Amino acid sequence: MNRYLIVTSICLALAGCSSFNLGRDIVAPDNVKGSYNLILVGGTFGADAERIAILDVETDGYSFRPVTGPGRVKNFPGMSSERALKKVEEFFSSHCAYNGFLVKEMKLPDGSFIGYELTPDYPVSLCEDGNELRVSYGLGEDGEIKVYTWLLLNEEEGRSRNLPVQKK
Repeated sequence: MNRYLIVTSICLALAGCSSFNLGRDIVAPDNVKGSYNLILVGGTFGADAERIAILDVETDGYSFRPVTGPGRVKNFPGMSSERALKKVEEFFSSHCAYNGFLVKEMKLPDGSFIGYELTPDYPVSLCEDGNELRVSYGLGEDGEIKVYTWLLLNEEEGRSRNLPVQKK
C-alpha cells in the first residue's frame, strides 16, 4: 500500500476525531489589521506545496499548535499585519506554482475572532488533477487549537491544488 495513502488516512482519522466547528469565512487581505503571532507551516523545500500561515490574535487566550514533523513550523511573535502579510507572501511565493493566497477569518462557535488562516492559491491550469491541501482544527487543553494539514496526493500527476480565490 502506498505510504502517502497511509499517512493521509491517518491524518483524516485524527482530524475527524478531534475536529470542532471553527468558522472560516473568506475575506480580503485588506481586512487584516492589528498585531498577530505569525505561524508558518511547511515550505521546508521549494516544491513543498503543503504550506499554511496562521495569524494568531495575541491576547485572546488561544494558541495554535501545528501537528506536523519537526522543523516544519516557524513562529514570529508580535508582528504587525502589514509585516506579517509581506512575510506570508515571501513564504508562499517560494513555491514554483504560487499564484496569490486566500485569507480566511477564523471564529469560534460562539463568534469570537481568533485569527486568520492563509493558504496559497495554486493555478488550476497547472494543478487541476493534482494535490489538494486540506486543513482541519482540533481543540486541545487550555486554549490550545491543534492544526492538522495534509496534502491529498494524486500520485500520477504529483502536482498541488488549492481553491483559487485571490490573485497576487
